[in-house]
Amino acid sequence: MLIQQRGYALNIREYLNKPYIGISYEQGITQNLPFILVFANSRDVFSVIKMAPIGEMVYEEFKGKYNFCILNTKIKENKELFEAFGIDEKLPLMLVINPQTQTFYQINRKYYNKKDLKEILNEMHYQIITKK
Repeated sequence: MLIQQRGYALNIREYLNKPYIGISYEQGITQNLPFILVFANSRDVFSVIKMAPIGEMVYEEFKGKYNFCILNTKIKENKELFEAFGIDEKLPLMLVINPQTQTFYQINRKYYNKKDLKEILNEMHYQIITKK
């Protein structure tokens, strides 16, 4: 676990001044895949650390099924985008966006763990893909 935490810490240092990790928001909403969008602020290292293993799981297990992005709300444009969604929640915040219907679903914070999230993402992918 310590090795993993150190690995995440290195990734977090790289993220601190970047606008996003993963694909950009602009790319995510223009492609056909459902898009997992996470809003987190690099000033709140805990929120970033909490999302790192989830991001890794999504990348490994849902590659080709979902696009993924963590937007750093410390960056002005990303904070404005977060505010444009009109969701009054603390960060981190996870959304699944269906680019084809331009709708989004908020994932409840209690499901921000690998086991529950894996189940939810499998079900959501099935629903989004079968409703084409």
